[in-house]
Parts: sequence; structure tokens; C-alpha cells
Amino acid sequence: LYYVPVTPVSPAPTVTTGAPADTNTPAAPTGLTGAAGNQQAFLQWNKNTEFDVAKYYIFRNTSNNPGASTLIDSTSQPDTMYTATGLTNGTPYYFWVRAVDAFCAPRMSDYSNFALVTPVIVAGKQEIPKEYALQQNYPNPFNPTTSIQYDLPKNTFVRITVFDVTGREVEVLVNEFMTAGYHEVSFNAQNLASGAYFYKMEAGTFVTQKKMVIVK
Repeated sequence: LYYVPVTPVSPAPTVTTGAPADTNTPAAPTGLTGAAGNQQAFLQWNKNTEFDVAKYYIFRNTSNNPGASTLIDSTSQPDTMYTATGLTNGTPYYFWVRAVDAFCAPRMSDYSNFALVTPVIVAGKQEIPKEYALQQNYPNPFNPTTSIQYDLPKNTFVRITVFDVTGREVEVLVNEFMTAGYHEVSFNAQNLASGAYFYKMEAGTFVTQKKMVIVK
């Protein structure tokens, strides 16, 4: 009889189902901006790209010291907008945002960049428009400056751009979070040639455009 050695076989690895392993702290949110309202501050920031971000914490202070700031509220992902209320008009407020880990709730990102907002009573028309609107620029034709008025029934991100007749974007006039109300932006076309151009407004699902003419 011959003895044949047998090599022991290692047991198969155990596969754990459920949540993926998570050892990384979320990155700090970016692009935090703020707009002022009457006793309010309207905040918006970029959504984190990590899969494991559950929500965001909002912090506030009256000085640029995030370490001594107060947690004022949190909002669930994917919301990246927040309205702070009950503020004092004329008082500057600093705001920060931190991302909260989905699988290890106490773990948070570093503070985002700060947004400095000073609540104010908006001068001029105090009523809120009932619908979105983009007004015809005035004067039109013009050389070299004109004004464009637009109406917002609610707080939203607004983008207003100018295109030439070929569809090429030549100027970005507005590209930020705006409060509800009546707004106006100026356009200086001193670097553009005479001719017809179009200006386009995008606010949420509202999209419209109008024609303007530069005469030099």
C-alpha cells in the first residue's frame, strides 16, 4: 500500500450580502451659494457624487468660524437647496454644509465653502409674480447696452444666455440661484457685431427666448 498525501482545501470565502463595505468619509460639498430675502437666506450647493451620502447638515454662524457654528437643520438627499428662515434683516450670516455618510451616520464630511448672506427687505415691487416671464429687452434695437427684465414666482436657479443667429452662445447674463420676484439684468454688447441675436431664459422647467437687435 502506498500513502498518497492530500492537500487540505481552504474553505470558500464567506460572501456578505447587503450594504457595501464603507470606509471612506464623504467629500465636502462644493459650490455653496446663497441669496438674500426678507428674513431669509436661500442656499444651494452641488450634489455629492459618492453613492454613500444620505443627507446634508446645514450650519450657521454670525462669524466666519465653522467650528463654532450651529446645526440648524438637515435635508435628505437628493435635495441640494435649503431656505433658512427667521433671520434678522441687516445681519450677515455665514452658512456651511456637510455631507452625512449613509452607512456610518456619525461620520460627516468637512465643511463646505461658506456662503455669506445678509437678509434684506427687497426694494421696489413687494408682490410676487404669479408666473414666469421674460420681458422684451429695452431699448431694442440698442447700442451698446440694453436691459432685460424677468419674473420669478418662486425661488429657483436661473440661467439667461445670449446666442447669435448660428446658435453660438456669446454671453451668459445670469447663472445663479435667484429669489422669487421681479428682476432686471443689463447687457453690454460693445464687443459684438451689429445684427440679430437671441436671449434665452431657463428657470426650472420654464424655457423661453426672445430676439434682440444690435445696431452700431
